[in-house]
Amino acid sequence: MWGPVQTYKLNTVTYGTTCAPYLATRTVQQLTRDEGEHYPLAASVTIRDIYMDDILTGSSDFQEFQKLKFELISLFKKAGMSLHKWCSNTPEILNSITKEEQSWDFHCQSSDQNTIKTLGIIWGPQFDYFSFKTVVNCRESYTKREVLSIIARLFDPLGFLGPILTKAKLILQKLWVLKLEWDEPLSNPIAKEWNDFVSTLPVIQISMSLDS
Repeated sequence: MWGPVQTYKLNTVTYGTTCAPYLATRTVQQLTRDEGEHYPLAASVTIRDIYMDDILTGSSDFQEFQKLKFELISLFKKAGMSLHKWCSNTPEILNSITKEEQSWDFHCQSSDQNTIKTLGIIWGPQFDYFSFKTVVNCRESYTKREVLSIIARLFDPLGFLGPILTKAKLILQKLWVLKLEWDEPLSNPIAKEWNDFVSTLPVIQISMSLDS
């Protein structure tokens, strides 16, 4: 015979489930509602600058950022959460954070470790630039299908690549005007125009420094 039915509830957010992204975001929102009035700087960041479990924010003033950092740490401690993977383009900020809580060493000289990635975008904190890498197998001939495929690989959620994407889409527009079939090879002069464009794609860097 079966005994009494017992109900179990998870006290943590379990990743891997369909609802996990919602639960993670909703938990932070509730924390902000409950405790945000005591930490106004942190509250505005948790509402505006969080994507999943990453906080992407900053400040133009060092002292203000120090206060923001303190408020964020204090706010999340209210829910038993410890912030880690800190990264900054200012070494003074990282100096006040333990190595274990950092995601990047400002003084690291390794080319493989001088960037971090979030939201699909590569950021080089030391020289403050965003980098976009697109893998393209250069060839002499492309089809309209391949042109569209390459354009779709240019992931740009912040809109940095607007001028570049516009140029690519103008070329694609010409292919539609020419009424090429999907697998029909491009012919000159548009083939040369596309090849010249593709040759600029492997690595694109955009500096955030105003004096660069």
